[in-house]
Amino acid sequence: FVGGSVVRVVRRHGSASAAACMHACHISKIFTRLCCSGSVQPWYNINTKCCGATSYDPATKICCSGSVQPWYNINTKCCGTTSYDPATKVCCNGIVQPRFGINTQCCGTTAFDPSTKVCCSGIVQSRFDINTQCCGTMAFDTSTKVCCNGIVQPRFDINTQCCGTTAFDTSTKVCCMGRVQPWYGFNTLCCGTTSYDSSTKTCCSGNLQPRYGINTQCCGTTSYDTSTKRCCNGVVC
Repeated sequence: FVGGSVVRVVRRHGSASAAACMHACHISKIFTRLCCSGSVQPWYNINTKCCGATSYDPATKICCSGSVQPWYNINTKCCGTTSYDPATKVCCNGIVQPRFGINTQCCGTTAFDPSTKVCCSGIVQSRFDINTQCCGTMAFDTSTKVCCNGIVQPRFDINTQCCGTTAFDTSTKVCCMGRVQPWYGFNTLCCGTTSYDSSTKTCCSGNLQPRYGINTQCCGTTSYDTSTKRCCNGVVC
């Protein structure tokens, strides 16, 4: 008894300022008080608990990472410092999001319905159909598009391939060092970033040169006919 009033002091969390807190409880001369981490707090009932420096009644509140939050029902959970009802919400990386159904999934901090959406590198995108895939942060339909190094490109047919970030039809084009070039037929070759018909041209150190026949050779960056010319120290002579 202090001054004719009953003072209830409960020591919580072993605070270094517990003695000062208990003293404050006595001085206040209020019927009941609770000491939470050195802070004088209200006493609700025998179930009263501390949440950091704040007291709460577990029958109506819940402690989420030091923050007193609403208690919805027996299923109440914490999502970071916020409480939520799992029947209607979901926790996505510490952020409370709406629940769309039993199949709800998280994409980063955003919830989505996988029956209508898809998660592409943390970004929610629309789902087209069963052929939907991700290309970087974009979704695409694999029946009409193709992904070339993170860039969505048109699909031409079954012969579609990627040349760097560009799609091309292998029946009409060829890829030369990341550049789409014309296809001249089965004799098509690349000379650097340029395609050529090897039946009429030859590639000499990255330079296209005329082909003279089976005797064609290169002299530096120049082609020559070995039946009529010679290569003298890198010069045709």
